[in-house]
Amino acid sequence: GIMSGIEDAGYTCKHIQDPKELPSAAKGYPNSVVFSIWSGTDNRNRRAIVPSICEAHQINYIGADPYAAMISGDKELSKTVCADFGISAPRGLLIHGEDQLDRAALLDFPIVVKPLMEGGSIGITQQSKANDFDQACDQLRRLMKHHKPPILCEEFVGGREVSFCLIG
Repeated sequence: GIMSGIEDAGYTCKHIQDPKELPSAAKGYPNSVVFSIWSGTDNRNRRAIVPSICEAHQINYIGADPYAAMISGDKELSKTVCADFGISAPRGLLIHGEDQLDRAALLDFPIVVKPLMEGGSIGITQQSKANDFDQACDQLRRLMKHHKPPILCEEFVGGREVSFCLIG
């Protein structure tokens, strides 16, 4: 796995389960670097927690800073930032509760219904693509049971999805 790859490269690796342990684990290791794959649960700011702790304690880390982590965790905010740089995104809208399900009809079907604050396809299944209003409502209700609203509905764009890390 990841740890054995780091160790095979000649580095010492320590696995920490809880970000609260970071400050004490880093003491005595001034040249240490945190590589986090922790993303927590039930907190919309969870992807910014590890880099925030690292910055507060002057611990070196790999990955997005807290601000970038928070922006990239919010799909709607990410689309706004991308638009500022001329990057287009599918038309979409947020559904904040069951009383707003009818708003999904404002989009051109098919649409994709997905959690706003997740990454890595969390909450997205084959049922996320809704071909009509009834399917969209079913998916919205399902997601609202497992993810905190708002839920994002976007017009479907076919093709291959690519995810990558950018350094620099």
